Amino acid sequence: MIPVFVKGFLYLQNGWLLHLAIVGWFTGLAYIWQKLKSSFAEIHPLILIAVIDLPIEVALITISGRSILHYYLTPLPVMAILTSTLIYAIPILIERVKSTSIQRIKKWLPALLLAVIAVAQVGQVRYYPDYVRAVRENDRVAVIDYIQGNTEENDKVLIIGAESAVNFLARRQAPTRYVYQYPLALLGRRPMFEEYFNQILEDKPELIIDTRGRTQLTEKLYKLLSLASGLCID
Repeated sequence: MIPVFVKGFLYLQNGWLLHLAIVGWFTGLAYIWQKLKSSFAEIHPLILIAVIDLPIEVALITISGRSILHYYLTPLPVMAILTSTLIYAIPILIERVKSTSIQRIKKWLPALLLAVIAVAQVGQVRYYPDYVRAVRENDRVAVIDYIQGNTEENDKVLIIGAESAVNFLARRQAPTRYVYQYPLALLGRRPMFEEYFNQILEDKPELIIDTRGRTQLTEKLYKLLSLASGLCID
C-alpha cells in the first residue's frame, strides 16, 4: 500500500500542487483549532469540509492498491480548496502575533502567496502544448476511426476490457451498463454476469472489440455469448 501511495501521489507534484495542498491542510487544521477556542460557528464550512475530505480521498484511492493516473483526479477539487485555504487562513493565524514587522506584511501576504503559486505553474503552462500533442496522437485513434467508419450513430458497440473511453470518443453507446468490466470480472456475482450477457443479447452490438490484445474470444463466458448470438466470430 505504501509504495503505491507514494508512486501515485508523485503524479501531483507538478505545479507544486501536492506540496501546496499538504501545507494548506495543516494550515486549515491550525485555523480550525484556533477558531474552536472561541466558537465552532466561526469556522468557515468549506475549510472544515476540505480538511475532513482530503484524508477520505486518500484512503479511497489507496484501497485499490493501484496507482492508475485517473484515480488521482478525484482529490484535485479538494486540493485546490486547500491551496486557497493557505492564502485565506495564514493572515488570520498571524493576527495574534505581536511583532510589528509581521503585522506590517500581513496585508501583502495573500498577494505574495498567490504570486508564488502562479510562478509554480510556469512549467505546467510550458508543457501544455506537448501534452495536447500527445493526447492527439493517442493509440486509440485507429480504433475510434474504425468504429465511426463501420457503424451508424445509433449502433451499439461493446468494448471488452477497460477502455470505455473508446465508447465515449467514438460517440457510440455500449449495449450494457457494465461498460467498464474490470469490477465485474474481479467482484462480479452470477446475477451480475447474467444481467451483463442478457443486455448484450437483447440489444445486440454492431461491433464487439476486445481491447485486451487477444485474437480469439475463447473464455467460457464469451464462447457462450458467441454460440447464443453469433456476434463473436473467432
